[in-house]
Amino acid sequence: MTPSTPFAYGGAEAFGSFSTLWEAPEWKEGDLWLRNFVNTSALWNRQAFETAGRWRNKINTMWDWDLALRGARLDTPAHSKAILQYRQHSNSWSANIQTKYEKRQEVLLPQIRRICSRISVGSIISGRIAESFPEWMSAVAQSVKLIGSQEPVELILLDNSNNPETLALLRFETNRYLNTFESIRIIPHPVSFTFSNEKERRNQVSRFMAHACNRLRVEMKGDIHWLIEDDIRVPLEAGINLFTKLTEDWVPPNAVSGCYRNRHIETQFVGGHFDEYHIVNTFTEIGTETSPVDYCGTGCLMFWKDRTPRYWDSHYRDVPAHDWEWCARIKKSNGTILMLPSVHCGHVKSPEDILY
Repeated sequence: MTPSTPFAYGGAEAFGSFSTLWEAPEWKEGDLWLRNFVNTSALWNRQAFETAGRWRNKINTMWDWDLALRGARLDTPAHSKAILQYRQHSNSWSANIQTKYEKRQEVLLPQIRRICSRISVGSIISGRIAESFPEWMSAVAQSVKLIGSQEPVELILLDNSNNPETLALLRFETNRYLNTFESIRIIPHPVSFTFSNEKERRNQVSRFMAHACNRLRVEMKGDIHWLIEDDIRVPLEAGINLFTKLTEDWVPPNAVSGCYRNRHIETQFVGGHFDEYHIVNTFTEIGTETSPVDYCGTGCLMFWKDRTPRYWDSHYRDVPAHDWEWCARIKKSNGTILMLPSVHCGHVKSPEDILY
């Protein structure tokens, strides 16, 4: 361990009434949000233990996982070759509850994920429809509040408007929601570009979006990132529905998306599948059931920071589409993206015209 290492962990081996080996993966190979591999005998740095919040009892079990998830935010834990010898006998508490515990896993895993995960909300403010920002901000704040997160929520806005009046509006409106967000940061992002034809415009926009998404990924400190574009009007239940779906099941999805129409092609939703020739098949209907998709947009996208690609690129197979490219890498790694019809968002074409 180094002074900055929060804790060191290793595997465990049961002996006695039964024997088994619980191996602990190297930190980069493990996925602590998926399952716990840090037992109660992990060696903790005292300062990290205090900063993480010590032991706590939220659901009467899984105290080790709860603490490990909080401690892992502080720095990279160290994997040890040490093996905990864990004696088992027929009258032990752990042996008696084992069967019942396994049956409860599918309920308990999502509970710990929801208790421990921190949410960051991020958006790129273009200034195209600045007059709609008060309504956008109100919708986002109400949706975040309904989540009822036990951890602090942050809001990060990249201001690309390069307009003092827009910046003043952002500051005024966000100040109304200081009780909803633990922190609100408005970061100047005055990136501009020029073009002479539609092809150049599309390429430049895609490069800008990839660059801005990469900036947001660095600035957003939460375990779960929720990207909401400034022309997307989220419904009240958007946050809680996305958050619940993203944290449930034995293996939670990597990302979840709301549904909204393409404001340039109004018969299409932003999402669908790639066929075997990498041709995009876009949804024209979304139905009522949650379904896996090969790609979606960044208009209303919630995802695990550590279970999704670390970098946004601008093109998918020479097509300017930063969102397609990011989603394609999730699919290539056998990840899952779900689209939720229950999160049906509006796409603001103008303050007077919202497409549903």
